[in-house]
Amino acid sequence: MIRRTIFAIDTEDIRYALGGVCFESDGNRMTAVATDGRRLAAQDADGCRVNGHEHEPAIIPVNALKLLTKVLKEKSVGDADNVKMTVHTAVDDERRTTGTVHFHCGGVTIFSRLVEGRFPKWRAIMPETDGRLHANVRCGTLRTALDRMVTTKTETGILFTFRRGELTLASRAKESGQSKATVPVAFDGTAEFIFDISFVRDYLRSLDAETTVDIYMTVDNSDPVLFTIGDGNYRYLVMPMSRDETAKAKTTADTNAEPDADTGIEDVGTESTMEEPMKDTDECPCPNDFADLQTRFFQLQMANDQLQAKVEHYQLLLNRAMRVIERMKNDQRVCV
Repeated sequence: MIRRTIFAIDTEDIRYALGGVCFESDGNRMTAVATDGRRLAAQDADGCRVNGHEHEPAIIPVNALKLLTKVLKEKSVGDADNVKMTVHTAVDDERRTTGTVHFHCGGVTIFSRLVEGRFPKWRAIMPETDGRLHANVRCGTLRTALDRMVTTKTETGILFTFRRGELTLASRAKESGQSKATVPVAFDGTAEFIFDISFVRDYLRSLDAETTVDIYMTVDNSDPVLFTIGDGNYRYLVMPMSRDETAKAKTTADTNAEPDADTGIEDVGTESTMEEPMKDTDECPCPNDFADLQTRFFQLQMANDQLQAKVEHYQLLLNRAMRVIERMKNDQRVCV
């Protein structure tokens, strides 16, 4: 659960509540979920609640989870050992959670304070798989293709082009050139998306190479794309990049496409100097169903929460400064 979610947390400290992994308990199931506003990873697992005790969603900080991971990797801890988790939470009027958590496993006890804040209602934006385009691909094959893509720190977009029976990856970097790869997939349709390579790569690294990944998508690249495996207990939701970036990447790929490409992984050589007019991407798609409205609402809610977090942060700094000024005044009176 930790390995499959911790990579999706917010590392930019824009919103404190997203700086940890949220653990939720529902009957005999436990869910760990993490998001940074652009992607979301959720993993379900069996978990027995002792004496029917319930707790509010607990946001556990990263350092505590990394320490717990080290404990679970110790040779003294076996696969049959249970991890006991004790949570004490308090919720204010604005549904912000505070409290503490204890983990006990293999004779080791870990204590940590919870991340203060309110985790977003992530279940509201988790799409249904019915009615979506469906493709599946072997994890190791897709991961190998991504490792051969040319990207830079500022140019991280990879164009995913789904066609019947194949997935074509294309990227271009001004300083490093361009690359293209084709991998076989089980798919019958047409779709195009552009993803940040790190978002997809982080997800694939949490899986075994032989795992089959199911991808659920719509033809509109403004909708999030859902990645799942097997029984559906592990869900990964990713927002594609903007339509302008998608059109730019597609123009680059079409300009340098080679005819009669074979099925398999194939790199394209040097960067082309030909330029073609960009496609008109000023037209903005409007939401036409309830899922689109849910996605827009979640994005607006995330932006509003980020602004509230900044206001709270600046208010905290102001209060600290006022206390320092008051202390300096008191010290000055004592000196006089």
